[in-house]
Amino acid sequence: RLMFLLAKWDSEINFDENSLLEILSKEKQIKSFFSDAQATLRNKPLPSKMLQKWNDSDKKLNEAYLTIKADVHKALCDNLNWADAMKRISDLISEGNKYMRKEDFKPLLLKNILSYTTKMLRVFGVIFNDQVGLEGEAGSSSSSEEAVKGILDMFVDFRNAMRTEVKNMKGSNGGSGKNIMDLCDKIRDETLPIMGVRLTDTKDGSKWALEDPKTLMKEVEELKKQKKLQKEKKAAKLRKKIDGYKAEIKLYQESGKTEPREYFKQLHEDREKFTQFDANGMPTHQKNQDGTEEELKKATGKKLSKALKVYKKNF
Repeated sequence: RLMFLLAKWDSEINFDENSLLEILSKEKQIKSFFSDAQATLRNKPLPSKMLQKWNDSDKKLNEAYLTIKADVHKALCDNLNWADAMKRISDLISEGNKYMRKEDFKPLLLKNILSYTTKMLRVFGVIFNDQVGLEGEAGSSSSSEEAVKGILDMFVDFRNAMRTEVKNMKGSNGGSGKNIMDLCDKIRDETLPIMGVRLTDTKDGSKWALEDPKTLMKEVEELKKQKKLQKEKKAAKLRKKIDGYKAEIKLYQESGKTEPREYFKQLHEDREKFTQFDANGMPTHQKNQDGTEEELKKATGKKLSKALKVYKKNF
């Protein structure tokens, strides 16, 4: 449905891999907005206990909100151009994400944006019920959330306290402190997702949200793949570095046996490419991949001269 919405109804839809990745990114943006907004509102005092006078930031967001609503209406009146309408809704989500990070944001204004976004996604057939958020998300059910709110709040507070204590550890307790932090991360990344709980760590503490366990477990697997790929890249980089050290060691070992004028013929890593040399043993020509021969460029000659200078010093 999201893929259909990103194209005009009377145009072709591209089902290639890039389009699918774009849809997954769009779905993640929408889900994250709903879960983050609900978690942020959950920890905010009731509007009756807050100052409700709007500041410049509130007014700016409200103006953007009203403009985007008008743009969406205009797009739908233009031959049901829901591609442009969805683009503007995505812009509204981005504005909402930035707004909820402010300490003095107004809950009622954020709720208006949540309500409107939900309404339009329901109109487009992405949401099928009266709940706030995407269909199928555990976090969209207020009754489920209320049932576990107290337990999760208590657990998150306990975990925050432990992480704070570990960060304050000094000296001899550093090792055990790291182990505790690793355990906290494991609970966040492996244990809670199985139960359908997303835990997000921020500089001000942690926020939880209820979501579909299958979705969270897919993210966990993707995260594992990314970590494995990073390790492999790091290992490859280290292997390359080790190979460089080995070549350098070999250079020192062979430097006493091979005369400098024979260096480029016998030891240099590109010795197979060089075809002609001058009286001092410096390469003047090299063989290309297609088998043709060409004279070395001036910059290459300077680089080789420096390498020979180093070798002569070692010799």
